[in-house]
Amino acid sequence: MSHLATVKSQLKSIEAIRMACRELGVVLREGGRARYFNARQSDECDFTIELPKPHDRYSVGLKRQPDGTFALVADDMVAGWDTKLGRNYGKFKQEVSFATLRLEAQRKGLRLTREMQPNGTLLAVMTGRF
Repeated sequence: MSHLATVKSQLKSIEAIRMACRELGVVLREGGRARYFNARQSDECDFTIELPKPHDRYSVGLKRQPDGTFALVADDMVAGWDTKLGRNYGKFKQEVSFATLRLEAQRKGLRLTREMQPNGTLLAVMTGRF
């Protein structure tokens, strides 16, 4: 049985999403359908995140919302999501946030580095002339 969920978020920049997917080792494709455990169920999406084997029969969808942000659409009961995207998509959201910071730093001529803390928190360090 599938447990379909739409995850509200502040995902705005497709470039930041693309960078996050690259960092996490998943593939972002334009268009497509989010694929769920129940193979008869799927949703048309603006983008899809393809999971690596052995979970490659499933995908996460990104649907553009009226306010321009993207919502994640997925089957929450698919085992293995958390290995790539994190529990409740935490790793994914963290990487998108870091990528958004990196894009903004580049735009301002600054340098952004990451320091992973022992507790799993990502510390972003921005340097340059402010």
